[in-house]
Amino acid sequence: FRRRPPVRVCFSATVPRAVRGRRDRRPFAGRDGAVGALLPVDERVFRRLGALQGVLANALRHEAGLHPEKHRLASPQARNVLDGQLLFAYVSLDRRLQEELARAVGTERAVALDNLLELDLSTSFL
Repeated sequence: FRRRPPVRVCFSATVPRAVRGRRDRRPFAGRDGAVGALLPVDERVFRRLGALQGVLANALRHEAGLHPEKHRLASPQARNVLDGQLLFAYVSLDRRLQEELARAVGTERAVALDNLLELDLSTSFL
């Protein structure tokens, strides 16, 4: 059972986006000193990365055998949140496995990596 500490501070920030205009982000700080951000993504990107997240959750080995989605099941909003830590594990996989997982989602490796790069640029203000 992995439990994240509650959010201590949440504030609104409008930060310039690398490609298109401006988007709102919600940076937050946890009681243990952790820093994170909630940020909006386009519907198509959300669906693509959500599917990739599900495939990654089943394909990768997990710390101490803990499934990354099980600790969020108590919250009904958990379905609408992408796990950046799990998604960015995709970048460190070898090319063959990346292509295989992207094919399982119905997309190409380059598209998935481009979406992750866009997310990375969106959180570069942290």
